[in-house]
Amino acid sequence: MRSVPAAELVPGDVLLLAEGDRVPADARLLSGGLQVDASALTGESVPVVRDASAPDTAASALDSPVLVFSGT
Repeated sequence: MRSVPAAELVPGDVLLLAEGDRVPADARLLSGGLQVDASALTGESVPVVRDASAPDTAASALDSPVLVFSGT
C-alpha cells in the first residue's frame, strides 16, 4: 500500500478509505460499508450509507448504495 496524489489516480486503482477521509475519486465499494456526507451533491443534510454488499437497484448513480463520489 502506498499513498498517491488524487490527481494520479486512474481507473482500476483500489482506494483504502478510513473514517473522516475525503473520497478522492468516484469509486465502487469492493467491501465494507461507510457513511458519506454527500450534501454537496444531493443537498441532504444527513450522511448517506454506502455498503458494498447492498444490491445496486438504484435508478440513479447518485442513489446507488455501492458508489461513492469524489469530494464526499
